[in-house]
Amino acid sequence: MSIDEKFRDKLLNSLLVKKNNESCLEIGSGNFRQSKILRKFYNKVFCTDILKTSIKDNKIIYNKISNNKILIPQEVKDIFFIGTIEHIKRPYGLLKKILKHCKKKKSNFYLLFNNKYSLHRILGLQLGLIKNINQLTRSEKIHGHYKLYSEKYFDNLFKENNFKYKKKALFFKILPTSLIEKNFSNKLNNFYNPKFFKKYSAYFLYIARYKK
Repeated sequence: MSIDEKFRDKLLNSLLVKKNNESCLEIGSGNFRQSKILRKFYNKVFCTDILKTSIKDNKIIYNKISNNKILIPQEVKDIFFIGTIEHIKRPYGLLKKILKHCKKKKSNFYLLFNNKYSLHRILGLQLGLIKNINQLTRSEKIHGHYKLYSEKYFDNLFKENNFKYKKKALFFKILPTSLIEKNFSNKLNNFYNPKFFKKYSAYFLYIARYKK
């Protein structure tokens, strides 16, 4: 498991409280690692991905994405979009669908994305590994990323749709992930919650909710 995955698992466990009578939706469930964390806090976890897969768990219900359309069950309360949006070519329609559901159900929308202004990306630009800040790195392409985002994009999206939100900068990458893991494995906690230069953090977490 990579340190990014460990970080996201730790984040979810620290972020949530038990909602035994509620259901949630996870978009981008992959190997169900995060789904199994969510099931500890929710009565039912609906999850979806492009993969043809299944899971034997009476609290986790999986639906494969069909024709680029994502089903949001009516009973879903909270929606989790954690480290997934970069993997979607045209996410705007999906985001509008999520916001519409959250507005109707008075739900929480949890969004975690990779910051295009992360320090390690800026260093890559300085070193000539990318030609401009909007260019995907070789590693990002290998991991199936299609788009890059900044906090300004989501600040505007939520404000335009009358959502209030809490925002947190997370994980200060002074080096590529593999080098941090190799050289600072006993001090990783120091990187997870940056004290300075927050706008250059690797991730931003938003917790958004419709404002009447």
